[in-house]
Amino acid sequence: MRRLINILQRTFTKEFYRLNALFFLITIGFSFGFMSGVEHRALAEFITSSPVWTLVPTAVWLLYAIKIYSFNNQVCRTKEMGFIHSLSLTPVLTQITCAVSVAFNQFLPAIAYGVFLILTAVKNRLFESALSVALSLVVILSAITALLYQRIGFAHVETRISFLKQWMDKSFEKSFVQFFTEWVVRNQPGMVLITKIFGCLLIFAVSQLYHFDEYDHRLMTMGCLVGLGSSLVIVHQFLLFENHAFSMMRNLPVRLGQRIVYFLSSMFVISLPELIILTRNFPDQLPFYKLGEIVVFSFSIFLLGYRVLLKKGNGFEAFSGSPFISFMILLVLILFSVPLFVLAALAILLSLYGYGRDYYRFEIIEAPEKI
Repeated sequence: MRRLINILQRTFTKEFYRLNALFFLITIGFSFGFMSGVEHRALAEFITSSPVWTLVPTAVWLLYAIKIYSFNNQVCRTKEMGFIHSLSLTPVLTQITCAVSVAFNQFLPAIAYGVFLILTAVKNRLFESALSVALSLVVILSAITALLYQRIGFAHVETRISFLKQWMDKSFEKSFVQFFTEWVVRNQPGMVLITKIFGCLLIFAVSQLYHFDEYDHRLMTMGCLVGLGSSLVIVHQFLLFENHAFSMMRNLPVRLGQRIVYFLSSMFVISLPELIILTRNFPDQLPFYKLGEIVVFSFSIFLLGYRVLLKKGNGFEAFSGSPFISFMILLVLILFSVPLFVLAALAILLSLYGYGRDYYRFEIIEAPEKI
């Protein structure tokens, strides 16, 4: 059983953290780079002050669980993972043990913070809050385990197309942007949902700080850098879609400039939730042209991220370390009031330099978009 668990850990758990490395790096950097230990303890005491407030982290954990379920579901659908269907021939206890082991390790970040909240509640003798947090963790972990156990037993499920989908496909002509957005939402719904919720909440929270004190554009820029920057994981999905899932695109007589337009248009559609929140809540004390500068700067970061992936290859390791360091450097430059149009122009120039050469040299080595 130990060997079987090790295989599943490498297939599910290790791959889950590898593909979501940027998400975890941004979360860790935002949590521990902007909040001290005292602030973390104060936040934990506020959350555990009432069982009602414990629903806030529970909602976050539920979204995280959806992300895990989406990933596991995609893994089980790949042809390479057909062997897991044979697990249904093992004893039920073995299947449950394997599912619990995988689910526990994937849900470990939430469990770790939940234990921190429980210890804080017990320390303050708030046993109802501690029980509420514990029950939330147990219920969500049980749900992840049950869904994974069911998915392992039914690894091959027939894909059915709804009548509405058939009618829309026959009635409307789709553009490249529509193809990509529909594909990424279908294949990575958990990733898209978590990324959009995180970005919208962060941008909204930063915009509300302007109601309580006087800030310049740097605070809003840093919030958008982190909030919109989390969508860099979708940039990786665009690369895989363009070069593997919709590989015929490479063989079409489309100019390089038009391909860049397709990319920026796709990222604009994907980033619409954050842009709407930013536009509707843009601080009145900032000049309106700063909104345009922030948007252009954010999309120049998307373009630079796409360019880096073309240079380094389609492996997601290209986003595992250097982007975090780059984010920190950009935050420092913003704090030192380097003009945004200078940063955006520099990012665009770096993106366009050698773009045609690396685009035609690029080739897919693996196809992780299916998982």
